[in-house]
Amino acid sequence: MISILWNRRLKPSQLNFLCFSISLVLLFALGESYINEAYAQTSQGHSSDVISASSKSREDMQQHYVDERARGHSLFFPAPYFHIVPQKNMITATAAVTYLDVTIVPKYEKVKDKTSDNDHYLHQSGWEAGPMVGFSADRFGIGFASEFGQKEATYHVSYLETDGSTSWWEQNSKIKYSGLGLYLYWLPEARFLPNYIDPTFIAGYKGINVVHSYASRNSQVKSDYKDYRYQVKKLDYGFNLSINLAKYFRVIPWLNYTNRLIEPPKNGDSSEAQNVEIDLIADQSFFWDSTPRYLWGVDFAIIIGKFDLHLGGAFGLIDSLAKGSDRINESNISLTATYNIRAR
Repeated sequence: MISILWNRRLKPSQLNFLCFSISLVLLFALGESYINEAYAQTSQGHSSDVISASSKSREDMQQHYVDERARGHSLFFPAPYFHIVPQKNMITATAAVTYLDVTIVPKYEKVKDKTSDNDHYLHQSGWEAGPMVGFSADRFGIGFASEFGQKEATYHVSYLETDGSTSWWEQNSKIKYSGLGLYLYWLPEARFLPNYIDPTFIAGYKGINVVHSYASRNSQVKSDYKDYRYQVKKLDYGFNLSINLAKYFRVIPWLNYTNRLIEPPKNGDSSEAQNVEIDLIADQSFFWDSTPRYLWGVDFAIIIGKFDLHLGGAFGLIDSLAKGSDRINESNISLTATYNIRAR
């Protein structure tokens, strides 16, 4: 990449801006690691002695997953689907799909290939999709986004009874969600940059309505699911830099900060909600707060006609196979495609 840019004969001012942008991504990554490390240390100090051993184990597994996602963050990581690269006087339609499957086991254990073979585990699977339409003028753009999906989480514990038989206990959660959002884009007039480098600043809001079904079960009793409702509000701030290295190939360094506001679950019966508050909120946090608030990476796009096919998700999956912890088995992949139409 550096050799290609060198062959482009960048002017000193252009090279300075490019170095500044790359440095910004690297500083963002360094700051993220310090912030997440500090968060991990402070959050571990707030566990209460009154929490049961099972809840402590669940808390440890969930925190280990959050820490690993922060420490093991791949450079090749797909940008959020609202990180479009607006083209001046163009209408941009984007669609993204993410599939996830993750299993976490306690300390000193190694996760097995088949989830049900583990005696004690925390598991999440599901999918989400995000269509978006953006309109851009000379220097500003606006985008209307949607987000919807379905996910399931299971916390399972198997144990031996005094008579030698095996019993189990687990809590199950299912969520269905959908929401709408509005994003604003600013394309600064950087005349000192060559026409194949386009910076974009992003700010947006998204409100997501969630139906959360919860049940606690054991080997003797299987209770029915009860529905709870709440809203998740997301505030996003981001920056990306589109670098067209070749006619049909684009590299996109990006960074993003997301502030998530998660409302308490409600079902119309306040006393019942309080009885399951600890377990239900643990699942709620597992669904919505397992992703670091600070994210960064480098995405790649192949241009096919009016389509941009983003490859960051595939590269990120390949890179993650060589990383990770023996306690985590994670198979996540994201696919994003963009279609550009000239507005006038």
